[in-house]
Amino acid sequence: MRKVFVPLSLMASAMALTGCAQADYAAGEKEPQLTEKQQVKLDKKLAGRVAGEPVSCIQRSRVRNFTAISDDVLLYEVGDTVYVNQPYGGCPGVTRDTLVTRATTNRLCSGDIARVTDLQIGIDVGSCAFSEFVPYRKVEEDSAD
Repeated sequence: MRKVFVPLSLMASAMALTGCAQADYAAGEKEPQLTEKQQVKLDKKLAGRVAGEPVSCIQRSRVRNFTAISDDVLLYEVGDTVYVNQPYGGCPGVTRDTLVTRATTNRLCSGDIARVTDLQIGIDVGSCAFSEFVPYRKVEEDSAD
C-alpha cells in the first residue's frame, strides 16, 4: 500500500472534520519541504477538501488545470477534484520549465515518465516518474434546518 502525503495544515482541518488524521510516508519517503509561499498556494488549492484513496491513473483529456507547487508536489484539476501527485524522487525543474508527457493513452498513470523541458532552448532538462494520484474532493456540508 502506498503511503499518502498530507500537508500539516490540512491535517488539522481533517482532524476537525473527522476527529482523527494520519500522515503516512513510505519507507524512505520524506515529507516534501515546502516554502511558506508554496504551502500557502497548496493550502489555497486544497481548502475545503479531504483526501480520498489514491488512484493509479487519471484521465488526461479531463485535466483542466495543472499546477506545479514545488518540484515534489504536482496538482491536476479534474472536474471538482484536485489530484495531488508526488513524483518518485521529485521532478527537478518543473516549477520553472515545462512538464511534457507522452500521449500513448488518454491517461496519466503511476509509473509514467514525464520530461521537464526548457522550451526556450528546446532541450530536456530532467524527467520524473508519477506516483499514485491522491484525490482531494470538496467536503459536503450538511444543511441542518
